Amino acid sequence: MSQETRYKVLSVCFSDPVTEYTKEVYYSLDVENIYAHNMFETLDFLMDNKVNAIVVHTEIEEEEVIKLLDIINQDYENQKTPVIIISDGVDSENIAKSTSDSNVIAIFTHTNWQIQLKKLITFLKSQTLSTISLKNELVESEERNIIDPLTGALNRYGAEDTFQHLTSRYKAYYEAFSIVMLDIDHFKLVNDTHGHDIGDEVLVSISELIKNSIRSGDSFIRLGGEEFVVFIANANLEVAKNKAELFRSKIQATTHSNKALSITSSFGVTQYRENEDLESIIKRSDELLYFAKDNGRNMVVSESVPL
Repeated sequence: MSQETRYKVLSVCFSDPVTEYTKEVYYSLDVENIYAHNMFETLDFLMDNKVNAIVVHTEIEEEEVIKLLDIINQDYENQKTPVIIISDGVDSENIAKSTSDSNVIAIFTHTNWQIQLKKLITFLKSQTLSTISLKNELVESEERNIIDPLTGALNRYGAEDTFQHLTSRYKAYYEAFSIVMLDIDHFKLVNDTHGHDIGDEVLVSISELIKNSIRSGDSFIRLGGEEFVVFIANANLEVAKNKAELFRSKIQATTHSNKALSITSSFGVTQYRENEDLESIIKRSDELLYFAKDNGRNMVVSESVPL
């Protein structure tokens, strides 16, 4: 079985005996197992990875289990991941009530929990692997619907998905993010002077430049016409402002289309504020962008102080 399709389980347990018992289960099922031996390791792993199941042993304090499940519930990537709790003499009824809002699918209390765990992981694994091809088809279909065919940037639907993902990480891990909005200066003049085909070449040229200048976790979106947004993940306002300045200088230094046109762009930069929606952050960025337009163009304008 390839690494891409191998079933992956994160086990949260602090003692060697429990670790050895679960290893036996996972080995017999050809399951990839990752172990976290404290809360720091657990959260550190989940921040950057997605797993198929999470197994938590209650040798850790019940309060810590509830805190962990609350964080998982806020994490867009892992909030639907099934969680299995192995009880170690704690009040299972109480922990079931405390975790009712989480995706806990089983709480094992018997001494032969290894047998129960093996049966449940076997079932979950079969369910997951049997739907891989269907999921791939759905993903391909969704990508066709969220990607702008001209520039290869995400469209407005892609922006909504990205925003949901980044806000979930903010809620779970307090991970700041910012957005850079850009608009091509005098783009109407390009279309009127050289025609829409050349205008399209300019859009493609700038899009390729931006896509080649961002990290894998960032997202590039075409809102419409010559207006674009870049979501800068795990970045405060200062980082995003520097990134926008990089975009601006690269666009200015490059000649675009087969007409070798000199093009500039204007930018508005904002940092996400707690509980705001996508419309709000785009509106704030748009206002800063048009301040740049009204004050000479080819410049980056950002908020003075993020709130």
